[in-house]
Amino acid sequence: PHPGNLLALDPIQSDGRPAPARLALLDFGLMTELTEEDTDTIVNAIVHTANRSYGQLVDDFIRLKILPPDTDRAVVQPLMDK
Repeated sequence: PHPGNLLALDPIQSDGRPAPARLALLDFGLMTELTEEDTDTIVNAIVHTANRSYGQLVDDFIRLKILPPDTDRAVVQPLMDK
């Protein structure tokens, strides 16, 4: 496991006394294979985010099916700069 899969459980019992040290292991098994096209689009999205090129980022999100093709850009783009 990596640190993102570990959760330290509450060290205090409900009666206020210290609890034994407990660690939870989280693994939801979420994985997928990316096409080369999707990989390139994700890289572009990172670059567009860094450059604050929000119009192009909307295009990337539409290509990745994160946003629908009929996304109202006038609404979405200003929200990306928050």
